[in-house]
Amino acid sequence: MDDKLDQEAANEPGQDMIQLRYGDEQGEYHDINARDLAEVLQGLTTLVSDSAKAGVFGEGPPPEVRVRPLKEGSVAVEAVLQWAVDNPEYGAIGLGGIFGGAGWALKVFIGAAIKRLRGRPEAVEQLDSGSYLVTWPGGSVEEVPEDVWKILNKPSKRTRKAMAQLQAPMSEDASFMEVRAADRDADSRAILETPTDVRAEKRDYYAAAATEPERDPLEVTHEDIEAQLGAINFRDPTKWQVAALGRTKKATIADEKFLASVERGTQYGKNDIFRVTLVETTQVREGRNRIDWTLTKVVRTRRGADDDEEGQ
Repeated sequence: MDDKLDQEAANEPGQDMIQLRYGDEQGEYHDINARDLAEVLQGLTTLVSDSAKAGVFGEGPPPEVRVRPLKEGSVAVEAVLQWAVDNPEYGAIGLGGIFGGAGWALKVFIGAAIKRLRGRPEAVEQLDSGSYLVTWPGGSVEEVPEDVWKILNKPSKRTRKAMAQLQAPMSEDASFMEVRAADRDADSRAILETPTDVRAEKRDYYAAAATEPERDPLEVTHEDIEAQLGAINFRDPTKWQVAALGRTKKATIADEKFLASVERGTQYGKNDIFRVTLVETTQVREGRNRIDWTLTKVVRTRRGADDDEEGQ
C-alpha cells in the first residue's frame, strides 16, 4: 500500500462507513435506477460477507451493512459497517498494524479488485509481513493484504458478480464510481469533497460483468436400452422417475403414444421392464454440469412379477 493510503488510514482510525458515488463527466447524473441500486446493495453485501470470512476485517463478528438516508448532493450510497460501531474493543485493522477501519479495509479491497479485474498483475511478491507487493499493468505498485489477495488472486464468479453489481449504475448512464471511507458521523458533502484514489470507469464494469460464454448442450442418444419407470407423477405425466444406465433420475417422456396410453388408464407397475430411447443432454452453466434425460420412445416388454395382471 502506498504512503498516501497509510497516512489516510492512520488519520481516520474510526472509519466504519463506505461511500459509493456514481456520476458522469457532464454532471448530469442526478438519480439512480432502482434496479441498479438493488444490485449495488446486493453486491456490497456479498463483498462484505466474503471479505469477513477471509479475515479481511480481522477478528470479531462480521460487519453488518446498514444503509443510512442519503443527504443532499451527488447520487451516493452510504453504507455503515456496523461491526466497527458495535465492537470497538477489536480496534481497527490495516496493513501490518492497527490503523484502519472496516470501511477503509473494504475500500482497499474494492480498489484492488478493480485493478485485478482489469488484468493479471505483472509481478507479485510476498513480503515478510504476509502481504503481497503487486505490480499492476502500467507499472503501479501496491501492497495488498494477504487476506485480500487470497480472494483476488483468482477472482471467483461470485466475486466478479458482486463487483459487477456494485458498479451496476455504469451499465446505463453513470460513467464512473468513486469509493471513499469515512467515520459514520461525517457529513456527506464533506466526504464527497475528499479526494479518493479508488475510481472505476465503465470499462471496469464491463470487465467485472464479463462471463464465460455458455457452451452448447451436449446430447448423447442411448438407443433401445432397458429401463424401469417408478414414482409416477400423474400431475405431470411427462415427469417420471427412471432407472437406466445404472442411475435413477427424473426424466421427461416425449413419447406421445405412451403418454396417450397413460391417459386411457393403462396400468404400469414399478417392476415393469421397458425398452426405451434415452436422450441425455448435458449443459454447462457457471462451471456446473446439469444433466437432463428425455425418453423419446417407451415400450413395455415385460410386466413385473409382483404386479397385478389386470389393466393391460
